[in-house]
Amino acid sequence: VQLMDYAVDHFQASLSSSASQRNPEGWDCILLPSGPSALRARDFIIQACDMGPAALLSTRDNCIDPSHLPLDSYEITCHSSNVHIQLIDSDTNIHAVLFPRQTHIAVQAKSYWQHTGEVVSSRRAEVCLSNLKLPIPRFTEKYIAGMASSVVNENTTRQNGNLVQQSESDDLKYICLHPADTANASSSTDSYDNNNNNVKELIKERIAGIVGQRQETVFLAPSGMGAIYAAIRLARCNALKQTSVDEAGTVVVFGFPYLDTLKMAGRREWSPCGVEFFGNGDDRDLEKLEDLLQSSKRKVCAVVTEFPSNPLLNCHDLQKLRDLADKYKFTLIVDDTIGNFANIDLLQSNIADAVCTSLTKLFNGRGDAMAGSVILSERYVKENGGILEQTLCGEEELFCSDASALFANSEDFLQRSHQINRTTEEFADW
Repeated sequence: VQLMDYAVDHFQASLSSSASQRNPEGWDCILLPSGPSALRARDFIIQACDMGPAALLSTRDNCIDPSHLPLDSYEITCHSSNVHIQLIDSDTNIHAVLFPRQTHIAVQAKSYWQHTGEVVSSRRAEVCLSNLKLPIPRFTEKYIAGMASSVVNENTTRQNGNLVQQSESDDLKYICLHPADTANASSSTDSYDNNNNNVKELIKERIAGIVGQRQETVFLAPSGMGAIYAAIRLARCNALKQTSVDEAGTVVVFGFPYLDTLKMAGRREWSPCGVEFFGNGDDRDLEKLEDLLQSSKRKVCAVVTEFPSNPLLNCHDLQKLRDLADKYKFTLIVDDTIGNFANIDLLQSNIADAVCTSLTKLFNGRGDAMAGSVILSERYVKENGGILEQTLCGEEELFCSDASALFANSEDFLQRSHQINRTTEEFADW
């Protein structure tokens, strides 16, 4: 919120009086973690709010990478309204997309955040505030230690019904501290090393080792929704490359999913050919999907499903979906967040083209960092190598400090996953 206020104030101060008069209601903004994501957000707002013709957009389609375009000349004026992009801080790569302070525009702008997952994390925002010499609201280490130890009276906790003394270091082990307070925290987290890009490669190496693939098939995103958004863009870009028609095709959502996945696929700004929703994901829906594919009335570029689904825990017939993907040449995207890639083999089995995972949950396991991953099958990478560079290599959206926390927290991921499996089975038996 502080950065948004700063961006608006800084932008308004740079405007001429005539420009200010065009928008007497003032300005609002959203923050994005990279230049390309800011361009995508700007294009989305223009389309969603009907603020101008297609000629104003940075690319002819949302799935095409806009990173080659300059950012310093993007002042879009149409219908007496403006959509601007402003670089806030080059070190953290935070960009503001500014627009008139009108409710309907703000609602659409914030839906971009919600559905695409391209968000600015608190760690990135803190570093940016520090770079701009702005105050950072924070808890002190002493206050956090007090919070941790006061759960059960003065550094005690309850184990097997008994109160047990606990050390202060144990209290603070999993608490996300402010940068100024990290001297006494666990050195293994390295949570605020803004220059440690290598940690992203270490995360990808860890994930690749678990799924038994090359590191080059793993890509990182700033959130789980960011991973699904990237995978859908990849599928649509792939479809555009394979057809002379200026449309990428329909996105199919198979089975009842996490709601934002369906909402994203249904937005015409991101999927101009629309979405087909098969909410039950059963044999009858498989028949309907095959009828759709056979009709050839609408090309399908991607089928998105979850295994198991969230929250209904349905397990759809992935082998049948794979057979249809091979026959009709669409990308099969599977969200495995609930089951996780340590338990479910969707890649070595040649089932999925892309496996999307919210690393925020089980992989991180601490609730203090957001991230997502897209793992592509070796076959898909071999067939679509050039497209990958255009759509999935913008890993600057995942901030290095968040990656450092994620890497440290995921060290015991396999042990925790095993324990979760045991506990869940016992609970189900009970």
